[in-house]
Amino acid sequence: MMVTITGLDPDVFYDLLFVIASTDQYRYKYANMKWQTVGESEVHQNEEKQKFKHPNGPNTGEYWMQKPISFRGVKISNYDTSKNGNVSIYLTRQNKDMTYCMQ
Repeated sequence: MMVTITGLDPDVFYDLLFVIASTDQYRYKYANMKWQTVGESEVHQNEEKQKFKHPNGPNTGEYWMQKPISFRGVKISNYDTSKNGNVSIYLTRQNKDMTYCMQ
């Protein structure tokens, strides 16, 4: 995943976070060429496990704005492998990804 950052103060230090969050509390399955709700999810993910801090941070706004930023180090798995730096998601849930820039 690549993101382009603009509008930061060039002299201030920032961290970048990649976050994956569930969009609702339901489980889904793919059947008959469409996604179908199959009940409520039993797994409530720990949000701390869903965050990946970019290894080049903190860094200046100038650094983050000079070229697109890659989150190549994010490894997505539906197993709890967060100890290894992976972002754990559950593939039976709907998820969205977000990138945060924090001062």
